[in-house]
Amino acid sequence: MSGRQNTAGLHAAALGRTAFLTTLVRFGEHAKVRATVAAVPCRADPVCLYAHGLALAAEASGGKAPWQLSGGARGEAALATARASLRQLDNSSCDCIHAPTGKPGPPPCAWDNAARCIAGWTLRARIALLDGDVDGAVGLLQRAVEREAGLAYDEPPPWHYPTRHCLGAVLLLAAHRVRGHPQSLRVEGAVPRAEAVFRADLEVWPENPWSLAGVAAAMQARGARLEEVEAVQGRARASWGGDPAAGDADAFDSP
Repeated sequence: MSGRQNTAGLHAAALGRTAFLTTLVRFGEHAKVRATVAAVPCRADPVCLYAHGLALAAEASGGKAPWQLSGGARGEAALATARASLRQLDNSSCDCIHAPTGKPGPPPCAWDNAARCIAGWTLRARIALLDGDVDGAVGLLQRAVEREAGLAYDEPPPWHYPTRHCLGAVLLLAAHRVRGHPQSLRVEGAVPRAEAVFRADLEVWPENPWSLAGVAAAMQARGARLEEVEAVQGRARASWGGDPAAGDADAFDSP
């Protein structure tokens, strides 16, 4: 864990279990998520089930690409347990339950319902990748993005990070044909869609390093000039105080 990640973890631990788990998820510390849940089970906590499910899906990948199973009994067992976490989330009924505010305009979605649904859609999308269903993953993450956008403004934000990061990362994944990459993972127009997703996030969260890194990756994929790509990469590093590893855009295995 880098100094940046360690500091984040220390702050999250001081805030409580939920913030601790979501911070570990955000920085890809999946083994620590699994250890935390092994010590104190999730029970019915939707955010804990989501964090544990993502950590188990990462274990099922075993350090390989997000759509690849590691193989063997351990990977299969981890995936089976991730599916069990998803079933416990039970996000089958995810219509927006409005929370009246007494203010003009449409009321926002209630947080408890939205958290369960965003968590469920995101975890379901991660498992869909392992099943080779990238179209399904994109659709689920688009729903999560839309639901997050319907939440009432709060500080800190109600959800622990922008779900657009996951959506953009999956679109970038689908845009590249790599050795062993199944044709079923390809999505039409994935590169411009990914860039648009990351740029939309920058309108909400200016200079967010993960979104800047995503924009740079999409620009590189579409053949933008090197100096243009490097300029955006430089902004991502500056946003992290010069960290050369800033803004990992892989929102599942190294989120």
